[in-house]
Amino acid sequence: MEPLQRLLATDLNDHEVRYLLAMNLEHAGDTVRSRKEMKRMEDFLSLRNRAEDLYDLPMRASNNPEYRENSASICDELGRPELARMWRDAAKAPRLRPR
Repeated sequence: MEPLQRLLATDLNDHEVRYLLAMNLEHAGDTVRSRKEMKRMEDFLSLRNRAEDLYDLPMRASNNPEYRENSASICDELGRPELARMWRDAAKAPRLRPR
């Protein structure tokens, strides 16, 4: 389990490693920690799926910066500050009016 924990230390959002750790913990009889790791993995996957669902919404609703701010918040939660910064910059950008 030590190598898996080291890998997670470098990337907390590696859901595959987190799953392997949870399975190893379960096999070792530590069901409490196993359930916690599975919950963390499921929470991350749920958030990632939500981000994917919302990804194209800011493009379609270009005059509503709130959608971009929501995408930025999700990116923050996913540990992706560079994407969050991009969405926040886009939210501040002037909107083009349709002709």
